[in-house]
Amino acid sequence: MRSEEGRGEMDLRTTVKNGVLYLEDPVDKEWNPHFFVLTQNKLFYTDSFHGDEEADDDGENEEDENHSGFQRPKEGVPNDELHFGEKWFHGKLAGGRSEAEDLLRKYSRLGDGTFLVRESETFVGDYSLSFWRQGKVNHCRIRSKQDRGQTKYFLIDSNCFDSLYSLITHYRSHPLRSQEFLITLKEPVPQPNKHEGKEWYHPLATRSTAEELLKKVPSEGAFLVRPSDKDHNAYTISFRAEKKIKHCRIKVEGRLY
Repeated sequence: MRSEEGRGEMDLRTTVKNGVLYLEDPVDKEWNPHFFVLTQNKLFYTDSFHGDEEADDDGENEEDENHSGFQRPKEGVPNDELHFGEKWFHGKLAGGRSEAEDLLRKYSRLGDGTFLVRESETFVGDYSLSFWRQGKVNHCRIRSKQDRGQTKYFLIDSNCFDSLYSLITHYRSHPLRSQEFLITLKEPVPQPNKHEGKEWYHPLATRSTAEELLKKVPSEGAFLVRPSDKDHNAYTISFRAEKKIKHCRIKVEGRLY
């Protein structure tokens, strides 16, 4: 688990308490279990937890896909948040423009139209579209303006969109035109695998090897992350809780886990 504030890693060995917390669902009024970790000033808990199943991820009684992992809601998401989970959105790149260019060169094999969107370094609230074309990286500023109390996004003033998401969706099926070229956005640049190289990530571990490793660390909250045995697009967190070793799937959708 991570603490978003400060972006530091949380050492579960120093937590005040961890276990299963029951919360009442506001809709169906049922009490549902959640695995939780309590620190000196924060409470962290999972979306769902099934205490009777030690093998949420890899066991024979695997949960239904609709009840595990992250599902981006199709309705009710604010327009300015629709792009958050998209693979092509890279947020604020630490290296800015140069990092975007490095990423596009790295994935240039995907061909012309390979692209990413990032937060603008210069214009707060605006974005930059970077794409690969004929052996070069191109950058376009995605501008924004207020129109009757609503934010509109555009590359050209005559073609505005209600959200960044709808703008990119449009140019993935309609060509982006300029005096020099005509291009349609194709493949997004993949998100970097920032977990690789972390001490808690074990790329070659299976369910059985994870359990063997965790048996050697008799501390509540000891954990490791590994690729899922069943789904090559997912991961599994294996951890010690309630004197047992448990496994939960970490699903990936776009850039979100």
